[in-house]
Amino acid sequence: MTTSNTHTLDVFRSTIEVMLVDGVLTREEKRLIIKLASALKLESDEPAAIYEAIQKKVESEKGQNVSPEMAREVYTRVFEVAIVNASLSRDEFRVLAHLRNVFDIEDHEHEKIETELREIVKEKFEDPG
Repeated sequence: MTTSNTHTLDVFRSTIEVMLVDGVLTREEKRLIIKLASALKLESDEPAAIYEAIQKKVESEKGQNVSPEMAREVYTRVFEVAIVNASLSRDEFRVLAHLRNVFDIEDHEHEKIETELREIVKEKFEDPG
């Protein structure tokens, strides 16, 4: 899992940069940004400050350290937003791959999280009758 060198604002910034590779923020990416900011416990002004720093090509603050537990929680919460759709878009897949890399989430850990989330989604949306 993640090391002590991973920081909240660095993760947020690098994820936004991944999203902006194609020059467009899709609706799916915007949903993921909102969930990511919430899961990272960013202050209300921090996402805009990071976006502005990216646009101006200037350094930004690193933020708080991300513990392995927090990394798993953040990844799970963002993945949950993405998995609600029947299939992941290319943009969502790219964001999740980036977060897996940043947080050092191994294949077996990802599969465990995915299985848990698919069960939750299935229970939420399954017809009870």
